[in-house]
Order: sequence, then structure tokens, then C-alpha cells
Amino acid sequence: MIVESLYQLVFFKEAPMLLLWIDDLLAYADTASELLDVIKGIHTKLNEVGFQLNTKKCKLFAPNVINDHGIGHDSERIKPLQRIPEPTMASD
Repeated sequence: MIVESLYQLVFFKEAPMLLLWIDDLLAYADTASELLDVIKGIHTKLNEVGFQLNTKKCKLFAPNVINDHGIGHDSERIKPLQRIPEPTMASD
């Protein structure tokens, strides 16, 4: 029920800045205020279906670096995400 509700958010374009990866939710946005809106939307949707997040298990992963080239990602902090193996079977 919860996963179905979250998939509805993605498929019905209510949350285009939300990716679902197995049991993880990955939210992204162009600006901090947009990201906050996405996170609030996720929280609202989860509350609507009676799901509460365990704050001890929640992590805000925001590896931004601001320099002369603009705003980017800290390559060291995103390496774990880049190393996630691509699933080869439906059960992965």
C-alpha cells in the first residue's frame, strides 16, 4: 500500500523529483527550496497512508560543493551511490 502510493506520486507526475530504489526514496531538486517542497510532499503522502518515518533511520544526503564553477556534488560523498550495482533480476 505504501509503496503503491509512492509509485503513484511518481507515475502521475505529482513528484517528478522523486526516485524509488527498492526501499529507498531519493529526492532531488534544482534548488534547496524546491528540495524542501519535495521532502514535504513525501512526508505528506506517507502520513496520508498512515506511515511514519523512523527519524533514526532517515538520512539527508546533500553532497553539494559551491565553488567558482557553480554548485556541484562532492565526488567523494556520491561514490557510494555510484557504486550501487544495477539489478540484474527482479528479486535484486
